Amino acid sequence: MPLDLACIILGFEQVRLLQDWNLKLDGLDLEAIPGALWEKGSKVKELILSRNSITSLPPEISLLSSLRTLKLDCNALTHLPAEVGSLSELQVLDLASNSLEAVPLELGTCCMLKVCLGAAAAACHTLPAVRKCNMLG
Repeated sequence: MPLDLACIILGFEQVRLLQDWNLKLDGLDLEAIPGALWEKGSKVKELILSRNSITSLPPEISLLSSLRTLKLDCNALTHLPAEVGSLSELQVLDLASNSLEAVPLELGTCCMLKVCLGAAAAACHTLPAVRKCNMLG
């Protein structure tokens, strides 16, 4: 997908398309994930939302069924929705530098999850699917 089309779909010019549906939306001061993303969600493999002002994820996060990497570090997250557990392809979840105290138990159903980063990493240790958790943030 050409960069121009990605910008039109998501509605702003700062979107940087790295590879096929690997979206880099970091440092844009976003307060929410652009709604247009959900329409093409099943094609997104990597979503980088670092260094924004996102306070919560909507249940529609479950529409990102091919997502392998989700970077949410340096945001204002206070909780994650249970729907994050439906991301069956998720391998890397970066939650560093947020205000999370726990992660939903449903995250334990992400059998591909290998790395959970951030202050909530201690909670990831209790999830059987997580093979490696690093305490960062």
